[in-house]
Formats: sequence, C-alpha cells, structure tokens
Amino acid sequence: MSYVIGQAQAFCFCLAQQRGHRDLFAVNSELHLFARDAQVMADRDEGQLYAKLAHGRGVTVEGIVKLRAECMNLLCGLMDWETFKESQDPDVGGMGTGQVRCVVCS
Repeated sequence: MSYVIGQAQAFCFCLAQQRGHRDLFAVNSELHLFARDAQVMADRDEGQLYAKLAHGRGVTVEGIVKLRAECMNLLCGLMDWETFKESQDPDVGGMGTGQVRCVVCS
C-alpha cells in the first residue's frame, strides 16, 4: 500500500514541477486510465476499499485514507494541467477529460 501511495505522491510532485515548463508526461490512453482509476479510488468509501483490498495484504484503514487523499491530490494536479484538461480520452471516443468530475478541486 505504501508503494502505491508513494507512486501517487511522486506523480503529484512531478505535476507540480512542470507548471510553466514543458510537459513532462505524454497525454495518452494510459494517463487517462490512470486518472479514471484515481477517480474511482477517490470516490469509493473507505469501508468498500478496505473490504476489497485488505485480504491478506497488510492494508489498514489509515492506508486507505492516505491513498484516497493522494488520489484526490492527483486529480487536482491533473485538472490544473491545461494539456491534460483539454485532451481527448481516446478510449471514450472524444469525450474531453475536462468531464472527469473533480469536485474536491472546485
């Protein structure tokens, strides 16, 4: 769990560093999938996530809360990134990523 949280934190850090500079990441279907996964994690209830992820993996409720918080930070960072916000998700058939609902950022 801490590995996944660390990956999300590192991604958020890189997103913050690229403000005003050239893009560090390619906007592609993998990035859109990553954003959708982060949105699912952020929207789920802690109890649901714990029930789904805890089976013999050493997952704690505190870890779930940290993961959800990092997913929310990640979504906020992506919505601040104009290139991503204006991009089209190729798997959705032209629906703009701006339609990813990031309520916590607004």
